Amino acid sequence: MMSNDNHNANNLLAHLRHELHVWTAAPADFAGSAVATDYHSILSDGEKTQYLRFHFDKDRYHYLIAHLLVRYVLSQYVSIRPEAWCFSKGAKGKPAIDPACCTLPLQFNLTHTDGLVACAVSWENAVGLDAENIGRVKDPMQLATKIFTQEERVLLGQLTGAAQDEYFCALWVLKEAYVKAIGAGIGFGVEKLHFQLAPHQCPKVQFIPSSLDQPTNWQFGLYRFTEQHQMAIAWQKGQQSAREIVFKEGFKNWV
Repeated sequence: MMSNDNHNANNLLAHLRHELHVWTAAPADFAGSAVATDYHSILSDGEKTQYLRFHFDKDRYHYLIAHLLVRYVLSQYVSIRPEAWCFSKGAKGKPAIDPACCTLPLQFNLTHTDGLVACAVSWENAVGLDAENIGRVKDPMQLATKIFTQEERVLLGQLTGAAQDEYFCALWVLKEAYVKAIGAGIGFGVEKLHFQLAPHQCPKVQFIPSSLDQPTNWQFGLYRFTEQHQMAIAWQKGQQSAREIVFKEGFKNWV
């Protein structure tokens, strides 16, 4: 379920106990602004180092907007200044809030692609988020041989043009969202995940082998977020009930 809401900041934590929040921003909204110079200092030393590693200005800019977004988003839930947030990384590099900074069980995940940045926030349970530009991959069938199941490849091969691009991108972001949620890193074989898509239904996953994980442990959402972007969210719900996925904006008003 997708909805837009503008809850008062004081109520965000209460709502987060039965919702999943996805905050989005368009880097183009900040074109011509002084955000790069005025807000670069908010980043940690490690983030500044990573920022400088990007070769192209556009990639550096998207990285900056994305990492500012997560800091400002988290500050909507907790009275901590955006520059004061501290993060740690798991064994495979998944970022998390450093307990020395905040002990609340907030989970988050960040994604950025050309034209879109987004941050998912959940209470307690792991969450993964991925967004991609539809049509970015020029030869979907070739890449599908490495990352799709046989049935997924067959269905992909039955499609052409824009329909093939959209289906490929949908499966791609779903698989990536799961991998990001579990913090498995790039070595995880996404061909172990088989997704079934049907109109007006949540994506269904099958694990290969079945002992890998339980489909009932997960809630997935898939969205044609803009004409150019597909977005997927994966939430490790365990025994909890499915949650409403609420999309939020506001970042451009904070900076």
